[in-house]
Amino acid sequence: MVGTNSRIRQILKNLMTNTVRSNPACYGLIMPDTQERDESETASGIVHERGPDQRSFAESMVEVRRAFGKDVMRQVREMVALAVAEGSITPAEYYAWGLYDTRLSDAERLSFAGFKAMRKIWKACNFEEDWQGLVWDKIAFYAMMQGFGFPVPETIFVYHRTRSIGTLPVAGTPDAFAGLLRKCRTYPLFFKPNGSYQSLGSAAARSFDKKNDKLIMADGKAVDLASFVDSVDRYAQDGYLAQRWLRPHPSLQAICGDNLSTVRALVILTGEGPKLLNAAWKLPSPNNIADNYWRPGNMMAAVDPATGQAIRLVSGSGIDLQVSEVEPATSRPVHQMQVPNWAHVKELALSATDALSHLRLIGWDIGLTDKGPVIVEANQTPDFALHQFAEGRGMLTEVLVSFVKYCKAENRRLTAERRRRNRRLAAAEFAQVRAHARLRKL
Repeated sequence: MVGTNSRIRQILKNLMTNTVRSNPACYGLIMPDTQERDESETASGIVHERGPDQRSFAESMVEVRRAFGKDVMRQVREMVALAVAEGSITPAEYYAWGLYDTRLSDAERLSFAGFKAMRKIWKACNFEEDWQGLVWDKIAFYAMMQGFGFPVPETIFVYHRTRSIGTLPVAGTPDAFAGLLRKCRTYPLFFKPNGSYQSLGSAAARSFDKKNDKLIMADGKAVDLASFVDSVDRYAQDGYLAQRWLRPHPSLQAICGDNLSTVRALVILTGEGPKLLNAAWKLPSPNNIADNYWRPGNMMAAVDPATGQAIRLVSGSGIDLQVSEVEPATSRPVHQMQVPNWAHVKELALSATDALSHLRLIGWDIGLTDKGPVIVEANQTPDFALHQFAEGRGMLTEVLVSFVKYCKAENRRLTAERRRRNRRLAAAEFAQVRAHARLRKL
């Protein structure tokens, strides 16, 4: 009861603050254009921080009351009930996911998983933590996947202060990194931090202007090379990757332009093998180099795991959430949208999960390129917000809840096996010591 009361007090405290602040589970809380940025970010055009949304709780409450006829106290009661339930929904998540919608039943609201609930699920399913570092570190991850024979983006060179990576060119200083950018013959390039997420710090350059010492970015803007290097220097400690720019599948260029679209395939590794649980198709606008849903203008579609057919297309969040019947750029009905090479995409996600069998819950980002599907990233802490936005329903289904119970049982079983093995090893070593002691007495 003490814990419940403290959570209720925290909710009421949040409601008294001025702004709704985003968290990792709320992709739709869009970063405002008015947010102050540092000088290097402004010069390079790279987004390093998402920042808070500027809509206050009071404004959200008024808009919900106006649109749905739900008074403030009823909204507060719903938020309190959801906060203390299994999903641990925060007020920001309540508004971002539109859980105030009067068309939702109480059971449907309770099926949503907030960030706190997600963390418990990640910990329960991916309990063999030693393997998580290989997924988080993109350099190691790409090398491992390539060794398994899976298609991954080609890394051309890396900016890292202390690390050497076999035969791969590595720049250890800003000057060395600038030198690699000047000498590179494989433009266009896509850049990403080695350990970042949500595409923060990513950039794309079409070419290099030798005469003026400028990078020509994806939007055609010319950026001083020194400004770009200064902007990304913050990532040099963990590494900053320069990769060959992946071209989108031809069928998607009308929607995404030259930008890559990916499918987030959420796969669980059960006792019967890997299973595709959910799929969300991320569709960037031609103005965004990355397809993350938080970037204004991007869309996302829920996908039928069996067929790869789109079943729901959304953009925005909360009161601004738009569910489209047709795809705006092509005027094609949503139900006619099909993920290209779906059978290959699905097989790639399933077989890659089998290869990483120590991680039982993975969100795969599969790039839909002009040369076929490519594994862009693996997420050992997959954000369910993507699927909850895309599908308009919660992730706490019977299938997932049962799977989490299975993972907990596997953890207990493997822990018991390790203990038995350790006891056997200890007993064997003790027996050897006793045998040596008897031999010395002879």
